[in-house]
Amino acid sequence: MRRMAQLMFDILKEVPVLGHHSIQVAKISALMARKMDFSPERVMIVFLLGGLHDIGLIAPKIRKREIFEIFERSGNTPEVIVDIMKDDTVYKDHGPIGGRIISMIPPLADYSLVIHHHHTPAAELDINYLCVLANLVMMADALSVRLMLRGDVPDREFVEDVIGYINTNKSLFFPDIRDVAREVINEEGYMMLASDDDLHWDEFVGMEMGVDSSTFASVLAVLDFLIDSKVDETKHHSTRVAFLARDLGKEMLADPESRGLFIAGRLHDMGKIFIPTEVLRKSRRDFKEDFVYRTHVIRTYRLLSKLESLQSVVMWAVSHHERLDGSGYPWKLTAREMSIPARILQVADVYVSAFERGEDPLEVCEEMASDGKLDESVVEVLKGLVKNGYDISDVYDLMEMYMKEVE
Repeated sequence: MRRMAQLMFDILKEVPVLGHHSIQVAKISALMARKMDFSPERVMIVFLLGGLHDIGLIAPKIRKREIFEIFERSGNTPEVIVDIMKDDTVYKDHGPIGGRIISMIPPLADYSLVIHHHHTPAAELDINYLCVLANLVMMADALSVRLMLRGDVPDREFVEDVIGYINTNKSLFFPDIRDVAREVINEEGYMMLASDDDLHWDEFVGMEMGVDSSTFASVLAVLDFLIDSKVDETKHHSTRVAFLARDLGKEMLADPESRGLFIAGRLHDMGKIFIPTEVLRKSRRDFKEDFVYRTHVIRTYRLLSKLESLQSVVMWAVSHHERLDGSGYPWKLTAREMSIPARILQVADVYVSAFERGEDPLEVCEEMASDGKLDESVVEVLKGLVKNGYDISDVYDLMEMYMKEVE
C-alpha cells in the first residue's frame, strides 16, 4: 500500500498547487485521526481520503472550465485554491464528482460519501462515522489552505489564525473536530512535517497493508483516466492500448505475460501528467515542444521505478516509443535489445495513436513494419485480429460511463 500510495501522490503532486495541498491534507487528516484514537487501519484510510479529497477538481467536467489550465499557469500560489473555490459551481460539483471516482477504488469505495461531503457544513450532516470523517477532511482542508497562505510556516501567527477561523466558523464543524484541530495545530513538529511534499508515511500512518489485483487495477484505471483526459481525443488511450496489447499477447505469449501487458498498457503514459496540456494537445510540435513531450517516457520510468515487483512490466511500458531500427526514443534501443512483450506494446500504441488521429491504423502499422520499425510478426497477428472484427472503438473506459452518470 505504501508504494501504491507513493505512486498516487507522485502523480497528484505534479498538479500545481493542488498536489501540494493534497499531500498536506492527507497528513493533517491522518494526524487528526490518530488524535481521535482511530485504529491503524482507519488512520491509513483517512490518509488516503485526505490525499484524494480534491480529485474531482481534475475530472473532465470541471477541467473544461479551464481549472486545470489555471493550475498549470499559476505556479505554487495558494491563493489560486481560494479563488477557484469562489466559483460556486466548482465548489458544489467537485465533491460529488470526486466521491463517484473514489467509489471505483475497492478499499475506499465504502467511504465515497466522505469525499462527496467534504465541503458540507456540520449542521447539514447526519451524526455518523462517515459524516464525522467528511468533517474531519473538511477541517484538514481548511488547515492546509491557511498553512499555505502563511508560506507553509506553522508558527504562532498560524496557530492564532486557525483558532480565530475555528471560533468564527463554529457551525461548519462538529465540536470534537474543532477540539482535535486545536490540538493538532500545536503539534509543531508534526505540522512542520505536514508542510512539505514527502509522505512521511511512518510518522503519519505507520502500518502496511497488501494491495490485491482488483484494487491495483482500479487505481490504475482512475489514474489513467485523469491523465489521458487532459486531452479529449486521448481520454481512452491507455485503456485501448492495454486491451489491445493484452489481446495480442494472448495470441503470442503465455497467460501471465498477456496479463502483464495489460498492466504495462495502463502504465505506459503515466509521465504525461508532467507535460503541459497545451503541448499534449498539439498534433504538430516545434523542436522544443517535441523535446518536452518526449520526456514523458523518462518521467514514467522515474514514477514507476518504485514498483520493484513489476520491473519487467515497467520496462515494457517505458519502451513503447522505441523502434527496432534504433530510431525510437528515449534509449535508442535496437531489435536485439527488445523483448516480444515490448514489441507488442509498441504495435498497440502505434495502432491506437493512429486511430485517434483519424488515420488508417492498420496501414500505419504495416508501413512501419515494412520500414523495419515495428515487429512484422506482431503486425501479422494484429491483421488477423482486425480481419476477425476487432474494433478498437468498442474499447472504452468505465470511468467515462461513471463520469457521465455524475454529470
